[in-house]
Amino acid sequence: MEKSEEELKILSHAEEIKQKLQAVLENLSRSDESLLARLAVMNRTFSELNSLSPAYEPLRKRIESVMIELKDIGSELESQEEKTDYNPERIQLLTDRIDRIYSLLKKHNVKQVNELITLRDDLESKLNRTEKFEEELNLLQKEKEQLFFKLISNADSLSKERIKHLPLLEKKLTKLLIEVGMPNSRLRFERKEIPIHAGGTDTIQLLFSANKGMEMQELSQVASGGELSRLLLCLKCILAEKKTMPTLIFDEIDTGISGEVALRTGVLLETIALKHQIISITHLPQIAAKGKAHFRVFKEIKGHKTFSRLQKLDEKDRITEIAQMVSGKSPAKSAGIHARELLGLGNI
Repeated sequence: MEKSEEELKILSHAEEIKQKLQAVLENLSRSDESLLARLAVMNRTFSELNSLSPAYEPLRKRIESVMIELKDIGSELESQEEKTDYNPERIQLLTDRIDRIYSLLKKHNVKQVNELITLRDDLESKLNRTEKFEEELNLLQKEKEQLFFKLISNADSLSKERIKHLPLLEKKLTKLLIEVGMPNSRLRFERKEIPIHAGGTDTIQLLFSANKGMEMQELSQVASGGELSRLLLCLKCILAEKKTMPTLIFDEIDTGISGEVALRTGVLLETIALKHQIISITHLPQIAAKGKAHFRVFKEIKGHKTFSRLQKLDEKDRITEIAQMVSGKSPAKSAGIHARELLGLGNI
């Protein structure tokens, strides 16, 4: 902006500057009485004196040197004088430019032009990034469309696999439910198509009936706690065959069952344990007795704090714990005999 202001100042005083330069040139070289004309006379005079004595030659050379310098100054002044013209269009252009700069300084609350330049560069950088964002957005949109098509394809494949395997799963579940004492149970997986979500384009609902003559309904509405426990056990048993699960944990899978049903449930757990490690938390002796190792969980109070403890039982403790499950805290001798039978240890 400083150069523009300087140029505007010169153009605004062009006539005055031109007149002064012309006056200087008039005195320097353009009149008969100009400085260069007088020096030329002096130079000729010293040339004449030099013929009389060589002592004047240095002075003549100095005058000649001054004349050369003044001629050079005159040439530059003439160039400046020729370039200095009043130009209203240029004046208006510079005025508008300077006004615009001051307006921008005020608008962006800065004091120096270099701050405006920094701000301009920053805005240009942001604009370039914005243009690149649009390009990246278009690429992401295309990628999104491709992924959506892939999603639809995968969801379709998933639905076909579900349709293929649901009948087989129904048969396996029904067979296992008979083994755990539910011979009259019936079930069916009902598939419904829904808008695509994380699980595909369909949803699966299990309809269930545990008794003859009862219509199958949604599982949560008709199944008792014991029925839910056994159904979950059977389902986990099937899933364990398809997945690599080294350990399966059953927390009170015996809810709502007893007697023969509990015994059958224990046998099923024992079968699963042939391929997987089973950890079962139970209160039924029929199920507990199927375990190969037993741990007793108890609480211990020390001071003002309660701690949960885990104790591995030896053979004697195993018999005692099973016997207590059979008949209570102070089991009769017959309970101990029954405990040994359940554990497969035989009578003493």
